[in-house]
Amino acid sequence: MPYSVGKTRFTGDFHMIALKKIKSGYVLYGKTKYDHDSGLMVFVKLRQIIAMSNVQVAVKGFLIFFHEEYPSPLEEKIMWDSYDKV
Repeated sequence: MPYSVGKTRFTGDFHMIALKKIKSGYVLYGKTKYDHDSGLMVFVKLRQIIAMSNVQVAVKGFLIFFHEEYPSPLEEKIMWDSYDKV
C-alpha cells in the first residue's frame, strides 16, 4: 500500500541519500521540479529545502542520513588507517 504526502516542505541538519519508488506527484529540490513515475534517487545537502506536492510513494525504500560533522577527524583517520591495511 503506497504512502501519500499532500503539499509539504522540509529541511534538516543532515546530508541525505534517498531511494524511493514514486508513483505520482513531484518533488521540488532547489529550483528544479522532478517528476519521477518510475522511481527517485535523491542526494540532499544539509539545510536544503525540499517541497513535495501530491507525492505517492511505495512503503519500502532506503534513506541514509549523514551528520555534517561526519566523519570527525578521528573517524576519518581510523577509516584511512583501516583502508591502508586492506
